[in-house]
Amino acid sequence: MEVLGILDGIVQTFELATQTWFTTLYPIAQNLFFALMVIQIAWVGIWSMLGQREGGEQVLVQILRQVFVLSILYTVLVFSPIWVPTVIGSFEQAGAAAGGIDGINPSSVFSGGFLLALGLLDGLNNWGLLNPLIGPMILLTCLTLVLCYAWMAGVLLIYLVESYVVLGGGVVLLGFGGSRFTAGIADGYLIYVFRVGVKLFVAYLVLGIAGSLASQWAALRNAVALDNPGPLFEVLGGAVVLALVTAKVPVYASQMLGAGAGFSLRALFVEGA
Repeated sequence: MEVLGILDGIVQTFELATQTWFTTLYPIAQNLFFALMVIQIAWVGIWSMLGQREGGEQVLVQILRQVFVLSILYTVLVFSPIWVPTVIGSFEQAGAAAGGIDGINPSSVFSGGFLLALGLLDGLNNWGLLNPLIGPMILLTCLTLVLCYAWMAGVLLIYLVESYVVLGGGVVLLGFGGSRFTAGIADGYLIYVFRVGVKLFVAYLVLGIAGSLASQWAALRNAVALDNPGPLFEVLGGAVVLALVTAKVPVYASQMLGAGAGFSLRALFVEGA
């Protein structure tokens, strides 16, 4: 079944390809942050002096406040190689643990559906496949199983690749945190990191359900009879529902983390301006 490992090979290819991005983009992010930081401090200083609020001491207070805020944001940038993988990895581990699926990957998802379909086919071909009524239903059920599990494996593959892109290429967006005028871009990246984590978390939960149902469906082949085709409809409908849930629910769950999230880097500037 080496062919079934192709999906994992695709994931590993993207993972390796994105690992070099951070080394290239991190210095760019730093330079961008420092350039925007200078503009931010100069803007605050000039604006405070033009406002003639309370003289030079007030200007100094405003500048020091900005330096403090910028120090926090620079810390977020410096430690992004630690906290970003930790956030995404924590969601993955939580979903896998709750779903009871350790070591799952796109290839194992697809192979699970493929082997389940083969098991049903092997268990029923002694009498069912030649029957003009139930034979087509058996073939349709097995084909649907393979397609639905392939779809679920593809969804998981896309989410994993998305997480690697976020880890490797997103650091440059944190560089925009150096100014209140561009900090919204860094805010968007932070929200996106959590969205990716939530999508993986929910996807693993759904795949955990898929694993449990697969065990139940494998036992249903002994219950199928000419006068009782109901188990086939149960497998057919359940596989379609699982595929739809895997595609839709993780996205809907991630959208709960909207732009109105409580924490905002730009809000630090607003408070400190």
